[in-house]
Amino acid sequence: MAPASPKKMTAGSRKKRGPKEKPKEKPPGTDAFPVVCLGASAGGLQSLEAFLSNVPDQTGMAFVVISHTDPERTSLLPDILRRTSGIPVIIIEERIVPEQNTVYLPPSNRDLVMDRGKFHLKDIERKDGLHLPIDRFLESLSKARGKRSGCAILSGTGTDGTHGLRLIKEAGGVTLAETKSSAGHFGMPQSAIETGMVDYILEPARMPGRLIDYFEHPVTLQDTTEVERGGRVKDGKQILKSLHQVIQLLAQNTGHDFSHYKKSTLIRRIERRMSVTRSKTAAEYLDYLRCNDHESKALFQDFLIGVTEFFRDPETFVLLQEKVLPELFARRDKGASLRGWFAGCSTGEEVYSGAMVISEYLEAHKIRCGMQLFGTDIDPKAIDKARQGVYLQNIAAQVSPERLQRFFSKDGDRYRVEKEIREPVVFSVQDILRDPPFTQLDLLFCRNLLIYLEPEAQNRLIPILHYSLKPEGLLVLGSSESTGGFAGFFTMLDKKQSIYQKKEGPVAARPAIEFPVRGKRPEQRVQYIPPAVMKNHR
Repeated sequence: MAPASPKKMTAGSRKKRGPKEKPKEKPPGTDAFPVVCLGASAGGLQSLEAFLSNVPDQTGMAFVVISHTDPERTSLLPDILRRTSGIPVIIIEERIVPEQNTVYLPPSNRDLVMDRGKFHLKDIERKDGLHLPIDRFLESLSKARGKRSGCAILSGTGTDGTHGLRLIKEAGGVTLAETKSSAGHFGMPQSAIETGMVDYILEPARMPGRLIDYFEHPVTLQDTTEVERGGRVKDGKQILKSLHQVIQLLAQNTGHDFSHYKKSTLIRRIERRMSVTRSKTAAEYLDYLRCNDHESKALFQDFLIGVTEFFRDPETFVLLQEKVLPELFARRDKGASLRGWFAGCSTGEEVYSGAMVISEYLEAHKIRCGMQLFGTDIDPKAIDKARQGVYLQNIAAQVSPERLQRFFSKDGDRYRVEKEIREPVVFSVQDILRDPPFTQLDLLFCRNLLIYLEPEAQNRLIPILHYSLKPEGLLVLGSSESTGGFAGFFTMLDKKQSIYQKKEGPVAARPAIEFPVRGKRPEQRVQYIPPAVMKNHR
């Protein structure tokens, strides 16, 4: 056993302080070595051998192999990989702590997750007949290791690993997929590549070297660093100058201005792209950005990373059914259509989730009422996917069997949203801070968008959301979001899930709005006049 650190030995008497205090958790990946998952299935043996035969003795990483094995038989894969691998190959036991320069595999009859730096073996989980061990491990890895996580989706059929790869990318990790020419079966790599979230598409033999380059040479936006007390200190002014230059160039190339997004988030995403492109300085990355059109698109997509899924934060949709909808229909005219807006809807899962819940509520309470729902996002690719309404079979892990049967039709390894749910939904590309909002809304979902915006932009957006709602309309924000300085204009219905109801009052008491406008026209600051009052001025 390693000796206790001096810090622990001199921590003082815990008895005097009562129960042992729980240490504060550090952000995932803050001081941990990287853990990289290799996901493989049919035809994956050759790919795994090609990968591991090119792993040096000292990489500073741990590798976890997750494959589709027969749970009724002891897998021969560990023994086969030991012949190829130059580093130890270990079968995982419960609660072991991973070590660097080691390959790990779970037993064939168990699923694997990672939590608090340890491996945990779980009973095999099947949903709608699907076993998705790669997705399951990647979800836990993204939380456990954050930006010090990685995944490589190798040869295999089906779509396992695609959802997990999105989570790794959202957490700031690195993502790889095997090339079509080298994969025995291209189904899994292709599904991952189609997300647009794969950083490197490579032959397995080239992956270890690229991972070493990525993790061993982190870069920053600054061109120079100051040294203080033997450590590297970021030059804040230089970083902000570099950030401004990148944002300006991206705006020129894509037409989208990200200056109102939180600087800390943008800096992390830019630095990640610098690592991916192996740009050592901000100046070098700016040159790369100027010379490569595809990099502007890649950076744009990285800025917009926001993983969504059906019924994400399930409690919100339970409250929608049990509290929000009863509140709406208690004061509605019979037969009046319900009008809702889902802002920042990404690829549409949240909108369709809401549509399913509303449809169930109407049927359960025998309410004859139409609904019109708008889903908007700044990303045209995401909106195109949302309009198609076709999703991977992996959604069986998020959608109940009853809802899958009622609201979806199965098409190969995909699920298609039924016409009943697609027809009331209109999707469109919209920048919520630049384009006119939808109005006269009963319900407005704007979850997990405010957290990415600077306070000034939040203060512009919340009055717009207030203006968009009908009197006593309902606003649903993310669980960590609030109406901030505009709390007086809303009644809180549920603090935990951030559900608010619009307050009505004198016109003079309404928040002032900077109406979104396209183009270069100056924004006008005007006093909010509710629709009922505006009619009297026509």
